[in-house]
Amino acid sequence: MKYKCFLLDIFQVLFHIKRLIILSLICLLLGTSNVFAAGGIQQTAAGDARQLLKQAKKLTDKGEFAEAEKVLRRVIEINPLDAKAKLNLAYVLVKQRQLLEAYNFSIEIAKAESANSYAFAVLGTTLLSFGNFRDARISLINALRINKKESLAWASL
Repeated sequence: MKYKCFLLDIFQVLFHIKRLIILSLICLLLGTSNVFAAGGIQQTAAGDARQLLKQAKKLTDKGEFAEAEKVLRRVIEINPLDAKAKLNLAYVLVKQRQLLEAYNFSIEIAKAESANSYAFAVLGTTLLSFGNFRDARISLINALRINKKESLAWASL
């Protein structure tokens, strides 16, 4: 009789351990699925930002600068560290003669990314629009030193 009770106790303990392991695995899987879902949200936001950036480029090419500005501000709202969006916004602002804000965006990126030729081209174009020809020339030449094919720098010289 004692032997039967002993075996029943062992099987019950094993059963409880098995149940505990299964519950732990379920909790672990649920936790990782939430992490994957959060990563999916970030990827979706990044995908949306890329789509909005393309849309803004098309609007800029059409000359619809006010609409392009709204879209680019939305991209920056989604990803505040997006240098390309900030530079495109600075270019659109130059086209709309909002030079101070364009200067602030372009100088920020030019300081942070010294190898970004487009940043120096936009900065030079902004300075040119201000009437600061000496600094504009320096920025545009710097853009061309970085990338000899920078079309905005060539057009602004």
